[in-house]
Amino acid sequence: ELPTDEALCAWGDNEVVELNSNTWPSTNLATQGLYARLYFIVTISNHFLEQTAGKTDAVSVKERAEVRYLRALSYYYLMDFFGSVPFTEKISDEFPPQIKRADLFTYIEKELTECEPDMYEPRQADKPYYRLDKAANWMLKARLYLNAEVYTGTQRWDDAITYSNKVMTSSHRWVPVY
Repeated sequence: ELPTDEALCAWGDNEVVELNSNTWPSTNLATQGLYARLYFIVTISNHFLEQTAGKTDAVSVKERAEVRYLRALSYYYLMDFFGSVPFTEKISDEFPPQIKRADLFTYIEKELTECEPDMYEPRQADKPYYRLDKAANWMLKARLYLNAEVYTGTQRWDDAITYSNKVMTSSHRWVPVY
């Protein structure tokens, strides 16, 4: 939000000044930090999924679905901010190959579709608290489809509406006055 009129950060940090004025280069520390953090999440997600492969107990199934969601979310932000990026689903010392933006879109969509059935129903993850549920999955799908034309060349606004409606008609409630 920093490069928009919706936010203003008055810190004097060089990377913030660059974002505020829409003049950031590829060496911007905030941009580099975001990139590194997203790949850290991908890496720890891949590690968790490798370590829990084959587990079929109810807790592990839910945890694995949530971690797949988090990895898909990280790849979504990488795709959105950086376009075609390195892609891997495993821990390795090899450099991962680049994936085209449209192919990453397809991967994210597949991951979200496959992990959704194993996620908590909306607002049913009270214990433990703050767990991801299907509504989070639907929100990410809505956002993915909203910008599908940018990522793939094909608009998917009807799908964005479908998943937005699923979130809005779920058991989550909106704050009446924001």
